[in-house]
Amino acid sequence: MLLSVRTCLFMGALIGVVGIGHAEAESGSKGKTTPWKNSQRPYRPYFNDPLLRDLPEGKVVESRISRVEIYDGGALIERTADVKFSQGEQRLVFPALPEDIVAATLQISGFGATVSAGSTFLEAGTLVESRPDALIKLEEALDGLTTEHQELGNREAVLGQRRELVLANIAQLNSGGATSTDTLKKSLDFAEGELTALSAELSDIERQRGVLEPRIEGLQSAHAELISSLQKPVKHVVVEANARSEVSLRLVMRYVVQGPTWVPRHVGHYDPATGRLRLDTYAWIVQRTPEAWREVPMRVSTARPSFGLKAPTPGPIWVDLRKNEGLEADESQRLREVAPDSSSLGALGLQQFEVEGTVTVEPGEQGRRVLLKSTALDADSHHVAAPGASSGVYLVMGITNPDIVPWLPGEASLFNGSDYVGTASIPAVLPGEALVLPYGVDPAVTLVRERTANKREDDGRRQSIQITTRYAAHNSLSRPVRLVVREQIPVARTNKMRINDRAEGLDFTEPTRNSPGGARLWEAKVPPGAPLTWTLVLEISAPSDQRILGLD
Repeated sequence: MLLSVRTCLFMGALIGVVGIGHAEAESGSKGKTTPWKNSQRPYRPYFNDPLLRDLPEGKVVESRISRVEIYDGGALIERTADVKFSQGEQRLVFPALPEDIVAATLQISGFGATVSAGSTFLEAGTLVESRPDALIKLEEALDGLTTEHQELGNREAVLGQRRELVLANIAQLNSGGATSTDTLKKSLDFAEGELTALSAELSDIERQRGVLEPRIEGLQSAHAELISSLQKPVKHVVVEANARSEVSLRLVMRYVVQGPTWVPRHVGHYDPATGRLRLDTYAWIVQRTPEAWREVPMRVSTARPSFGLKAPTPGPIWVDLRKNEGLEADESQRLREVAPDSSSLGALGLQQFEVEGTVTVEPGEQGRRVLLKSTALDADSHHVAAPGASSGVYLVMGITNPDIVPWLPGEASLFNGSDYVGTASIPAVLPGEALVLPYGVDPAVTLVRERTANKREDDGRRQSIQITTRYAAHNSLSRPVRLVVREQIPVARTNKMRINDRAEGLDFTEPTRNSPGGARLWEAKVPPGAPLTWTLVLEISAPSDQRILGLD
């Protein structure tokens, strides 16, 4: 057979690439690329998904995730596997587990009197799990060229055997015999012509294979480079066991993996028709591991194992005094909020939430939101307006935690009916504690403020200005609402100026003017339908020879 030295070397290398058979895939072969599972189709090295490298020797065990518990910065993973043991000593290999397994947390249970477990250890490896289009096209091209190269080799072998027969025939004819000279000459001419044709075809095949070889080598190099860029480090768990007889067992493996995390998020749905609020609490889960969690039971926990097991030592709570700034009761600060770490999950003790049903969370940074609980609340809602600063009327929601555990801190997306109004930050709310949620401008309640009259007088010694402002509150809801109106009253900077004010139609809630900046406060029930109206009268007097500033 006419094979060049280069062709022979290439064939040997190619056999080394594609010759990883099913037996190696089942038993494992350290240092080689091994498919995870055997395939019923003829083995091709590039079309097994995923690709594992550095798989330890042993029986490969396929396990499935049966439960996940997520805490701050990690997750407890539970896997189950049905294993058939043959009699004697054997090694089990659980392949392609996350690289960030905390080795000290690895536990495997399910062994019994028939099977005793020996050493358990981790070995490093790599995994190519996702196959982008570029890799698939490259593998298809490589598979096509290697198939063509092999077909040419098969054709070359057949022609080589035919050439050997022709050469043997020529040698026999040249040895002479009873054949006539003319017949011998014709036979020799025919055999030599066939030999020439065979040699030419074999040379052409060698040329074609010589053209294919560098193309295949280039694709192999590109494939290895792409695989290297796609592969991720993983850990293979190896378990040594000894079985007294053949038996089937279900093994349960548990381990903690670093990377996954979750944060609480809330959604507040306010029903303006009933005045009730539904607060939904979600877990936003991000799992940064190479393995997918598909259709598994899941639990989230406020536990923080990485922060140690010792009870914390409480520090002092400092209490001080400051000048009263006239804060309303709804806006008063809570003593607990000045304590350090009040918004941290770890400060709330252990809380665990079982997620209903099963959940799928794919690897990556995209995250997944799952509902933890839904709480229906009676909201103490009221509206607040500051017409001197804004034309809008703002809805304020007061709620109380009725649970026996604290509400978790986190962002809250707020909805008024079907309208999204914005995002607020909810702190940790203790049982029985009140929380005020700002719901932004509520178009269902409006307040119109207009100056209706200006009256000026001057007797030569003192000048006076009287300003009358009319207010009209409208409520388009089907029920009364409580409205709190704050208005700023001018404050004199000199004792040469006097300012008096009075309300007509609706008395001040705070009749004195002790509030900073001359703030006035009205509070009233606004019925649906007809507007609620009242007026404010300001009287300012000052010396006639000076100009009054700041009233524009």
